[in-house]
Amino acid sequence: TQYRKIIEEWEGLTKEQKIIEGYSNTLVSLLHMQPDEEYVFFRKKRILRIAPLDTSPKVAEVSDGTLSKVFEMNNVHHNNESGLWYYVSIPNYAEPMNTRGWIRKEEIIGFSDIEIEEVKNVGIMSGSLIYHVWEYKNINTTEGTKEDYRRHGWIEDERDGYVLLTLPGGDFGWTMKENIMVPESMNEQ
Repeated sequence: TQYRKIIEEWEGLTKEQKIIEGYSNTLVSLLHMQPDEEYVFFRKKRILRIAPLDTSPKVAEVSDGTLSKVFEMNNVHHNNESGLWYYVSIPNYAEPMNTRGWIRKEEIIGFSDIEIEEVKNVGIMSGSLIYHVWEYKNINTTEGTKEDYRRHGWIEDERDGYVLLTLPGGDFGWTMKENIMVPESMNEQ
């Protein structure tokens, strides 16, 4: 019968051929993003995937408090998996790899639905002073370093109008909270 022939052909395929055949039946629709969908927020730790499928390999874990840039949004239909997915970029201060991947829309929060104080990955305006001490009480015992260019960091602590940041390259320091920019406002500088 025709059905038996199809089964025999399927069983004759290699694992790789079966994967390719399965993905050939996937429908992906690129969707137009609204301006308020340019950034999304991770309130909980989540996993980025290499492709917009729940069965796709993991690219990276995203820490809670991360504001992420969205490059595109897709509607995906594959076997029993379907839904809206964002292709995003996350900060990685240790190494410039594994910074882009896919996340389901329902796993994140829109930028307009958060309080700005929740965001941990921030920019530091050029010209800002950074005090390279870990203990807040030691700010007065060190001279601040003026940053000649815009930097990025992760907020670890906040006290008396200052924030403690971990910075790329294992650096850290305190700067005034007014020197901080959320990623969205960095495009205006």
